[in-house]
Amino acid sequence: MIHTSLRKYSNLAIPLVTYVSLAILIMLSESGVSQTRKLEPPEFGSLNFADLHMKSCKFDTAADALILIDRAELQHLKSGSSHLKIHIRIKIFKKSAYEKWGNVKLTLPRREFSQLQGATYTLEEGVVRQTVLSSNNIFRKKRGKYFEDVTFTFPNLKEGAVIEYSYMLKMPGWPVIDWSFQNSIPTSWSGYTVKYLSWSYKENIRGTHPLNKEQTVHMEKFHRWVMTDVPAFKTEAYMPDPSLFKSAVQFWEAGMTWDFLLTKLYSSRSFGKVLYSDSLKQTAEKIIAGIGSKQEQIKAVSNYVKSNVKWDGTTDYRGDYSGLVLKRKTGTSGDINLLLANLLQQADFNVEMVLLSTRDHGVIFQQFPSMTQFDDVVCRVTVDGVTSLLDATEKYLPYNTLPPRCLNFNGLSMDTAKGTWIKIQANTKLKEMVAINGSISSDGTISGRITRSHDGYAAYYVRTMYNDADEEAYIKNFTKNISWQIEKKGLQNFDVTDKIPKEEYEVQIEDEVTTSGGIMYVNPFLILKEKDNPFAPETRNYAIDFIMPIEKTYVATIRIPADYEVEELPLSKVFILPNNDAKATFSFSRAGKLFFVSYNLQINKSLFYSDEYPALREFYSHLVSKMGEQVVLKKVN
Repeated sequence: MIHTSLRKYSNLAIPLVTYVSLAILIMLSESGVSQTRKLEPPEFGSLNFADLHMKSCKFDTAADALILIDRAELQHLKSGSSHLKIHIRIKIFKKSAYEKWGNVKLTLPRREFSQLQGATYTLEEGVVRQTVLSSNNIFRKKRGKYFEDVTFTFPNLKEGAVIEYSYMLKMPGWPVIDWSFQNSIPTSWSGYTVKYLSWSYKENIRGTHPLNKEQTVHMEKFHRWVMTDVPAFKTEAYMPDPSLFKSAVQFWEAGMTWDFLLTKLYSSRSFGKVLYSDSLKQTAEKIIAGIGSKQEQIKAVSNYVKSNVKWDGTTDYRGDYSGLVLKRKTGTSGDINLLLANLLQQADFNVEMVLLSTRDHGVIFQQFPSMTQFDDVVCRVTVDGVTSLLDATEKYLPYNTLPPRCLNFNGLSMDTAKGTWIKIQANTKLKEMVAINGSISSDGTISGRITRSHDGYAAYYVRTMYNDADEEAYIKNFTKNISWQIEKKGLQNFDVTDKIPKEEYEVQIEDEVTTSGGIMYVNPFLILKEKDNPFAPETRNYAIDFIMPIEKTYVATIRIPADYEVEELPLSKVFILPNNDAKATFSFSRAGKLFFVSYNLQINKSLFYSDEYPALREFYSHLVSKMGEQVVLKKVN
């Protein structure tokens, strides 16, 4: 499914902020006749007959679809506003492309979006048939305060079809958006034109694919950037934000400084005036009344916000007045965290606001001052020499732990409109522990108790999954790839954040033991098993980003049948990466009719660079190999 989002440009919906800029997450496309390079491909509805006859992409024959046209035209108007026109045309080669490219989801500013049209073109008995997208099949759903999701499915979709859609956005001011030329499928033609009244921007070209054409025409006052035959961008497992590496052009205002932008932000009604309002002074004093510890006071304020305002799922760095947010009981991340900051300020805490770019929004380029690089904000408070980053949008996280979406390398911490760049990283691990106490029957069935516990970010993930569904659905999802017969179950602490969530299962397992001629081969890792190396390719282009440190622990005590003995155990082993960046410890032992397995994996840093990849790949190869070894039992007379 196409997921096109303009949420990162939410400042366009707030005309009270006088500095307006736009960046775009959309990847569009465009093509010339029969994939030839042209300066300007056809307009909407003007179809090239050769595109319908095309059987494959000439520079990527395995592609299931090809972006023929990826066009955007941004025009600054004398009225002080701008129009952004988007046109996308795609050639469908295979049925495998239907789901992703035949279904479209756009997240766009409400009331600024218009002129949506779409069509499917097919060749039927030598005649071109156009099936127009009906307005009855376009669905719009409100998303947060400023946005709406617009979804539709192309009609009459077939192998060999060409589909296209276009629309227009009206924007305040004269912004210049960033533009990406590259997508997950190849692009024949991608072009971006800015028709301006005045030009005060600098540009940065990213990626490895060369510009096919860059035009600057001063008499007509427009800039144009074009790339042709752009290869598909291939993602890798655990890679950082892909947009960081795609071929793109980025803009920022010449002479702009962070201090200037922050001063403007602090003077705005949607930030500074919200932050320093004293209307909730009595509320703040009531929340912390009788609480002596400063950290407990912060926790109490955070819990108050979480209990009274639900996050609507959208991110922003600005917000509405705190009283309005409390009355509405829902809000963006900006609404919620500015409310949190305001209450802490009224409770006599010194709060710095930290501007962030979430992981879906992209990495911040510190050298290019632009507010469009941000889409979130959190609080920073120092008490007794301990500095904490606070977010109140996620009720299943501790008050001083940031959501995973925020863990994106750097943030801009502000104290009275002066900015300092700080590192944004996890303050806790993703920790999982499994304890098994079981026995093997003479027919090879394993029965016993399995206990799972989750701490740190693992606790957040399981709490979220559990509370988004119900207990039955949670267990079904957990066991969907495991052939366990659950006799009894018990789940604890899934609705509180100050205790570790635990799961206990009484189980029967029938497929982890193979019997052959008086010999049993037992898989000792019933769960937490690395079956495949996530880093199988021999080479790697991009860094590896685990987001946060990881620790997994597995402990098993298994009783064997009375008429069997342990013939062979895997050897105990320790694997360590340089600087202790990762460590895996395997321990196997026996005592009478029992054997014991212990495994501990520690990924001690979240980011590995591409030159560290060979060692990390080998490390995981050892894990997969070791977990594939079996305990051998032999029947005795």
